[in-house]
Amino acid sequence: MKKTEKSFPSAILGLCLFFGTGLLGSCSKTPVPPGAVSLTIVNTLTTPLIVNFNEEDSILFTGGGVGQIVDRNTALAFGLNGGKQIVNLREINTANPIYTWADHSMLNLLFDLPAGTMGSLFVSGTKEVPDTLLVRDSPLHFPAGDSSMGIRFINLSGEKAAVDVNLAGQADGSEAADLAYKNITAFTRYPADASVQQYVFEFRNASDGSLLATAAMSNINNPGTSGAANLWRHRNFTLVFRGVPGSTDSPPAAFIVRNH
Repeated sequence: MKKTEKSFPSAILGLCLFFGTGLLGSCSKTPVPPGAVSLTIVNTLTTPLIVNFNEEDSILFTGGGVGQIVDRNTALAFGLNGGKQIVNLREINTANPIYTWADHSMLNLLFDLPAGTMGSLFVSGTKEVPDTLLVRDSPLHFPAGDSSMGIRFINLSGEKAAVDVNLAGQADGSEAADLAYKNITAFTRYPADASVQQYVFEFRNASDGSLLATAAMSNINNPGTSGAANLWRHRNFTLVFRGVPGSTDSPPAAFIVRNH
């Protein structure tokens, strides 16, 4: 069936959104309010998605739709009511000067998200055959004087092969060994003090050790006392591996999502 497209309406309906810019996906360090949930949607597809939280044909949006568009290789965090929650995802057509979207959902999901939940919805696979993984987040907490950060890893490889993750210069699998498709590690504490300038993580084929992608976290030793704030200390991050070796549309890559 031929799909039609719709453009953004002129009305603006408010959603409770938290979002950021640049390489880091968005989120909030503030605890989830009573009765609410925090849901971070992570998009590893080759197309941006528009997110809606009902089954209607209309799209609710804030700020011209920007607050509902999850671009490829990025994440967007939403503050929602607890309980039954519809997540309606549609493909965005970026070729049009004014963003348009398909008239049918790529994914229409129903979750039960208990009040107080912090969760992440990972969208992987392809736009023709999308796949999802919903996890409940358990971020690390950082007491006063603890100059550290939390990092976890997830494998969303398009070829569904296992990967090893290591710090540059260390043995294959030093951080995560034989991480299978759609598997995710727990958050692990890493130093984020003046002694650490950067972390460079390498994602390798678990079978032959070939390098697939890298992800760098720089300026970790920024004191944050003047000028730019320290973006890493006392925060949690997810390093997402996606893509297929040899693919031109979706080559292997790793990107960073800032969580809580």
